[in-house]
Amino acid sequence: MVGQATMNNGKSAPRSMDASVKTRAAGFAKELLLLLELQARLLGLDARDFGRRAVAPCIAIVAAVVALLAAVTVALLGVAYLLVDEAGFNRASALLLTAVFCLGGSAIVAVVSVRRLRSAASVFRRSQEELHTNMNWLKEMFERRN
Repeated sequence: MVGQATMNNGKSAPRSMDASVKTRAAGFAKELLLLLELQARLLGLDARDFGRRAVAPCIAIVAAVVALLAAVTVALLGVAYLLVDEAGFNRASALLLTAVFCLGGSAIVAVVSVRRLRSAASVFRRSQEELHTNMNWLKEMFERRN
């Protein structure tokens, strides 16, 4: 067109350069897909490891909640009446003291189980570190190509 600069003295780019660019782009795309596939596999392995590590703490949490719900009324009333009959507490004080001890024990079980569950999630660090490494590699590849 008029007023536009011509490139390569008016000639089109050589076919070998087009093929080279296509080959490089295809190779890069293949490497990128392989990298994504490996990242997905690693995530799958980490998720499986997490599942294995998380089963026991989750079972402990469920068991603790079920046991607490099943026995809370009978246990609290039984301990409270024992305090009334044997220790001379009035009924209200005995009920409150029993409830406080029951809640404290439940809190301890919950805290220990949550800590174990958090440590089970640490398996995802491996995927996170690998993803970070791969992203840095991709950035480096793009910078080299530019």
